[in-house]
Amino acid sequence: MTLRYDLILTGLLTAVGTLMIHAPIDYLQQSQAAAPIVVVDVQKLLTDEQATQIKQFGNGDPSRMTTEAKSAALQQAGDWAKHLSDAVAQYGAECRCVVVNKAAVLSGSAQDVTSAIAARIAK
Repeated sequence: MTLRYDLILTGLLTAVGTLMIHAPIDYLQQSQAAAPIVVVDVQKLLTDEQATQIKQFGNGDPSRMTTEAKSAALQQAGDWAKHLSDAVAQYGAECRCVVVNKAAVLSGSAQDVTSAIAARIAK
């Protein structure tokens, strides 16, 4: 039995040629595709953080907070907001997606990544 090297070579050249032609086309199509949209429930994250701060600084009662406790809570809230912003930006860059506040979505559905963002803030 003899191998037909001309058929093998023709098949290989056809496959390589097809890949070389379609690779740039596929690249252009993917680069022009719209980024997926995910949502994060900022209100839930904020409510959870407020409850944590009230327990930490005011013993569960915000009216009992001292001036020093209010100042510390305000500082921590500013730090938390920066961590939230950084976590959202980092998540969006990693998944190559658009992260939108869940309250801004009027209709339709999108993947909710609130728990993933909360985990990043907690680190």
